[in-house]
Amino acid sequence: MKETPFFLLYNRRMYYLIIFSEIILILAILYFRTLKDSKSRLKAVIIMGIIISLLTVVCLFVCNDITAAAILMFFGTFLALFELIRKLTRDRINRFIPHIVAALLALIFFSYSFYVSRHLVITRYEIELGSDLRIAQISDTHIGNFFSTDDLKRSVDMINGSSPDVVVITGDLVDENTTPEEMKETCRVLGELRSTYGTFYVPGNHDAYWGLDKGVKDGYQALVSNLESNNVKVLGDRAYEIGDDYLLLGRLDQSFSKKTKKRTTMKEIMEKGGYLGTDRKVIVLDHRPVKLKRVSEDKDAGVDLMLSGDTHGGQMFPINVVCKITSGKDDILYGKTKIGDTYFIVSSGASSGVIPFKNMVPCEVVIIDLK
Repeated sequence: MKETPFFLLYNRRMYYLIIFSEIILILAILYFRTLKDSKSRLKAVIIMGIIISLLTVVCLFVCNDITAAAILMFFGTFLALFELIRKLTRDRINRFIPHIVAALLALIFFSYSFYVSRHLVITRYEIELGSDLRIAQISDTHIGNFFSTDDLKRSVDMINGSSPDVVVITGDLVDENTTPEEMKETCRVLGELRSTYGTFYVPGNHDAYWGLDKGVKDGYQALVSNLESNNVKVLGDRAYEIGDDYLLLGRLDQSFSKKTKKRTTMKEIMEKGGYLGTDRKVIVLDHRPVKLKRVSEDKDAGVDLMLSGDTHGGQMFPINVVCKITSGKDDILYGKTKIGDTYFIVSSGASSGVIPFKNMVPCEVVIIDLK
C-alpha cells in the first residue's frame, strides 16, 4: 500500500492550526499536573480527550493533515494509558514509570494498527440460498490515500485466484485525494478482473463527489465512462440478471439523492427492469448498511442478500465502540448477520481509508460462496 513517510505529509497550510493545538495541549497539561484529587484529574482527562478528538477530526477532514492527526491520536492514547496506569498503581511507583509504560503501550498499539492497515487478507463466508454462485467483493479502496494502484493490482490477482462467478465493487473506489491519472489507472486495472458473469460496481459517497477538489468537470461521469470502457458494469439504480437463478440490484448511494430529496426505492428499480415478482434470488449492492430491518421487511423487493461497505468495520478501537453506540439498532458495522429472511454482509474495506491505522478488523477482499 502507499508508502508515504509522515514527515512528507506535512501541510504548510496547517502551520497555525498545529501551533494553536500545541498551545491548547500545553496549557491543558500544565493544568492537569496541578490537580491532586482523582475526580478533578478524571474530569481534566475527559476534557482533554474531547479537545484532542475534535482537533483530530479537524486535522483529518477539514485540513487534510494526516501528520497532525496521527500525533494527536498518539498523544490521546498515551494520555489515557498514563492515567489508567497511574490510577491502578495509586502513585506508589516512580513517577516516570507510568510515562514510559504508557508510551511503550501506545507505540505497540499504533504499530500493530499500522501493520493491520498494510496487510490485505481474504475473508470467506458461506450462505445457503439454493444455488451455487461464488461472489468476490471489494470495497472502500479509496485509491490515492494509503492504497495505491499497485495494491489494487495485488487485490485483482487475489480475486482472480479465487475463480469467482461474479465480482462486485461496493463503493468508495476513489475519493477526494485520487488524481485523474490514478482514477484512469484504477479503471484499467479493474479491467483485468476475470469472472464468469463480469464485474459490477455501485458508487459510494466519496465516488459521488470525485473530481471536485481536482477541478475535474463532471467527475463522477468521467469515472463511470472509464469504468465502462474497461468492461466494468455500473449499476446505478439498475438490475442485472446473473445466470438462471440470481438478480443483482445496484443502488446509487443516498448522497446522489440530496438534490431530489427522494431516493429511488428497490421496488421502483425492479419495476423499471421488469423484475417485480421475480422468482430469482435478489442480491442488493448498497454502499451504506443502514436501516437494514427496513430492507429485510421490503416484501416487494424480496431481498435475499445485501452487500455493503462504508463503515471500515469501525476502523479501530475505540472508534468502533463509538460507531456501534451511535449506529441504528439493527445496523451492523462489520461481518455477516441475518435479519428476517435477509442476509447482510458488510466489508471492512480493502484499505484503511484516510488514516494508516486499522485494528479489530482486517483490510479484506471478501469471497462469498452461495449454495
